[in-house]
Amino acid sequence: MRIDQLGASRAAGQPAVRSIAHVLAILACPIVLSGCIFGIPLFPRSTPSSPAPSLAPVAPSPGPTAQPPPLVHGESLPGAPAAAVWTITENGSIRISAWHSGTRLRTILEIPRPGGGGRFENIRVSAAPTGNLFAIIQTVESGGVFADEVRVFTSTGELSWTRRLGLQGARARWAPDGSRLVIDAPTTWLTIAVAEGRPPTVSEIATNRPRHPNGAVTYPWMLIGFSEDGRLLYGAEDTGGTPWFRPAMRVAANGGPIEPIQGLPTAKGVRLASSPTFGGSRIAPTIDPGSGRIVTSVCGVMDACRVNVWLGQTGTFFDLPSGATSLDIAWSGGTLIGLWRQQPAEGDGFRVSEFDADARPGAERRITSLPYPGGGGSLVGLSDGFVLVGLGSGVPTDRMELVLVRLSDGARSVVQTAVDATDVETYGFGGWLPDS
Repeated sequence: MRIDQLGASRAAGQPAVRSIAHVLAILACPIVLSGCIFGIPLFPRSTPSSPAPSLAPVAPSPGPTAQPPPLVHGESLPGAPAAAVWTITENGSIRISAWHSGTRLRTILEIPRPGGGGRFENIRVSAAPTGNLFAIIQTVESGGVFADEVRVFTSTGELSWTRRLGLQGARARWAPDGSRLVIDAPTTWLTIAVAEGRPPTVSEIATNRPRHPNGAVTYPWMLIGFSEDGRLLYGAEDTGGTPWFRPAMRVAANGGPIEPIQGLPTAKGVRLASSPTFGGSRIAPTIDPGSGRIVTSVCGVMDACRVNVWLGQTGTFFDLPSGATSLDIAWSGGTLIGLWRQQPAEGDGFRVSEFDADARPGAERRITSLPYPGGGGSLVGLSDGFVLVGLGSGVPTDRMELVLVRLSDGARSVVQTAVDATDVETYGFGGWLPDS
């Protein structure tokens, strides 16, 4: 799977929604996934001192069953955040556009393809929270060798920083104030400090660790994200599968010694910052910044989809109604937002629902229903009170759309309309932008 862009486009015939545990495991594999072997525990484990997880099936909530009306482009949605959307042009360049509620996409930047020949794929675009910088990570092939290339551009198109990495699947995180970009390389974290009118300064944080005395391999630290105040970085042991079971660490954002910690922080100011974009990894948006709880999901268990809510190595779980076939789920303000389908769909398509993981685990509040375009759908971004949904399979002439939904009442607006596509990476979400 990609940075990872978790965008609207997907390969035909493959489910676009996967469990978060699967995504985390795939992130450790090369772009070519054949031969990648990994093991993933599907259910929470309980320590002897913790109560056994209890099954809390979800009773289907009343909701619309008729086919929702066709989605319309450009309608106004008061309070909606601005978004960046990238597309590939006919000449192979990357076009970044801004979307504001009630308007159509407006081009703000067009970036040429990398030099040096070869083809590029697996594009990931991440806008700084300030909207004045854009990080582009893409896998470049040259002479049969695949590697990620990172480029940082200003909003005026000036190349600010670039580096070819000797690996694939690099992750990126912007500091909450947009002053620093961190690239997970992954045995080294590259921190790029940016300042107005000055060239960026780059430093490295070594995240590889020495072997245990018995000679066993100790895995490097995987980047999770910044603290809420931007002063600290957090990570987890990178085994390619289950970081919520592994040791955690923190380090100053400007470098310094790595300090192992017992768990992710929840105190105001130093707790984990909300991820500004889903690009790069699903580990950040799966963690609730306020409580440190982690959500994972798996479908196909007892003809249902199961949601696991973890705190450390213990947790509880609940099942969606019988017949649920796909689910994408993430935290939003301490509650769980899920995009899911139930067979037979009967014209109901995808549902956007809020799930209560506290008072009544699994209790569902239906927010809205969206048409089923064929292929799949995914959550591609969360902002205060809004969720961005990707719909479509990625097959030429199939419906491919980015739809913004207001969580309070289900009102929605189309950010990217359906397009005819010849590439499974025709467009994707590039992060939230300032309203101005």
